[in-house]
Amino acid sequence: MKKIGLLAGKGDMPGLWIKSARARGFEVFVIALPGAEDLESQADGFHLLKKIDWDYFLDLLSEKGIQQISAAGRFDKKLLFKALGDGKNLFRLLGAVRNRSEEEIINILVGDLEKKGIRFLPQKEFLQDFIPPRGILAGENPDKKLKGDLDFAFERALRLSEMGIGQTVAVKEGVVVAVEAMEGTDRTLERARELAGEALVVAKVGWREDFRRIEQPVVGPDTVDLLIKIKARALVLEAGRVMLLDGPGQIKKAGQNNLLIVAEGAGD
Repeated sequence: MKKIGLLAGKGDMPGLWIKSARARGFEVFVIALPGAEDLESQADGFHLLKKIDWDYFLDLLSEKGIQQISAAGRFDKKLLFKALGDGKNLFRLLGAVRNRSEEEIINILVGDLEKKGIRFLPQKEFLQDFIPPRGILAGENPDKKLKGDLDFAFERALRLSEMGIGQTVAVKEGVVVAVEAMEGTDRTLERARELAGEALVVAKVGWREDFRRIEQPVVGPDTVDLLIKIKARALVLEAGRVMLLDGPGQIKKAGQNNLLIVAEGAGD
């Protein structure tokens, strides 16, 4: 049986990833960050990564005989900053890098894995069924004004992603209310609600270029619930790049709560 490692964070995605990988004949060894301890019962092998150190991580992969790995789940972005201070090898890798964005750091780390013969597999190889195609997923055709806000939010989110800053933008009536950086999607939405109230239009896109093979952005049930709670008006996703977990369930819930969900392509 083929063996694969999974660096697992919080949320539903790691469990779905494990199920898909095992169905394809993989033996899955989970390396879990704090908050993903419940995955132990689903994995063929399990290690809770309490020590955030690149050298330690590489040694663990070698010890367990892992030659290919992927990642899934929500990760605390602050761990990247903690990791910068640990491990001589990591310091050597990043010491000369001026742009220490999340995108650049992870690209460098994945490149180091591949130099050592460890293949990094994209999430979407195992979770393709959760990536919606272009079109209206929930709700009805937007009117001209709402379509303008959808296009505006989507365009700004693409620009934000190109700069390696974040993947989510919230707008209202042609004004950017909040953009995502290190805090993550849900906290960005909460901040937008505090600033501008209800009827927000939210866009979420994927990273540009090579980073897309590493992280597949996701909208899960918690995010849809939050959009409904803050009475957002619409959500536009990047078709082919952003996953919608439990798609049928979330689409039904969105329709029942007057939340429009649309998937658009970057070239549209």
